[in-house]
Amino acid sequence: MSTWGRWALAAGCPVLLKPAPETPLTALAVAILLTAAGLPEGLVNVLPTDVLRRWSPPG
Repeated sequence: MSTWGRWALAAGCPVLLKPAPETPLTALAVAILLTAAGLPEGLVNVLPTDVLRRWSPPG
């Protein structure tokens, strides 16, 4: 998680994590751990991406 994400969480603001397409499970694990630690659901959101969809030709 980046530095701004930590400061946003400390201020109570929601955070959207968009991990690299090759490592989406790491960000999901972080979100699960933060929720298990007591952060309210919806405070940390993960937007996984698909490397094949991102690089596929249009059409």
